[in-house]
Amino acid sequence: MMPQSNNDLRQVRNYPEQPPLIPHKTDGYQVDLRSNKCLTCHSRKAVGESQAPMVSITHFMDRDGQFLASVSPRRYFCNQCHVSQHESKPWVGNTFVDVDTLLQKKQ
Repeated sequence: MMPQSNNDLRQVRNYPEQPPLIPHKTDGYQVDLRSNKCLTCHSRKAVGESQAPMVSITHFMDRDGQFLASVSPRRYFCNQCHVSQHESKPWVGNTFVDVDTLLQKKQ
């Protein structure tokens, strides 16, 4: 596996509703039923000191749309949706075009 990118720069999302990418290393982060290392910096209490973006408000909603005091259990495992990037060349070519480019072509 190639090394993870670790530049802490937010990356542009390629399509609406894309989960943000993780701009730093997460090697050794514990995310399980007992602990979530991500919340050390991204919880509401920690963002003032860490300057990391706060967990989205959508992560505090249960499946019925009710807001909870803490992160919803269904949104607790961050690496289900959010991924770190690796410094590597693509193994195969692709023709992916982001939504802004696609919309510009239609005009």
